[in-house]
Amino acid sequence: MVSHIDIDHINKKLTKELETITNSDKEIVGFISRDRSVYTVGSDSKIIGRLFEILSQPILEKVAKELGMELHESPKQTIYPDFWMNYPGSPNKDRIAIDIKTTYRHSKKGKFKLTLGSYTSFLRNGTKNIAGDYSMYSCHLVIGFLYTRNPRYGTKVISLDQLEKIDSPVQNIKCFLL
Repeated sequence: MVSHIDIDHINKKLTKELETITNSDKEIVGFISRDRSVYTVGSDSKIIGRLFEILSQPILEKVAKELGMELHESPKQTIYPDFWMNYPGSPNKDRIAIDIKTTYRHSKKGKFKLTLGSYTSFLRNGTKNIAGDYSMYSCHLVIGFLYTRNPRYGTKVISLDQLEKIDSPVQNIKCFLL
């Protein structure tokens, strides 16, 4: 079970895989409609945060599979954790909680604030806003993404064949694991 897993090993695997998200080929620049129009995503931090969750999910699936575990996504956005891993056959114990947090740099000095979101409610009341209850989790991990907002970025609609001309809303992405 989880007590036999080397959490440092999991952290190293996740860190290595998550670094691929900072690759410019992985930039999500918009939503595509069936008429091949690209709607740029804007700079709303909630949308950007959700996009980092979407980019992280296949990486978490890959690592879970390599460890012989299953990955689960929270049933609601405001529920802690965003994801969890567990061994097949033990769905209600030995879970590894994985919460994804994102924030942007607020100034040229690189300062930033990171909030705990639904985890804060969970800390105040160990059963509120949590998938299951605290006793089901053996380990709690936070995957963090820190980025700079692109000052040249603008919201617009363009055709898919002009995809290369779309700037990303974020720059200088750093990923960390706690």
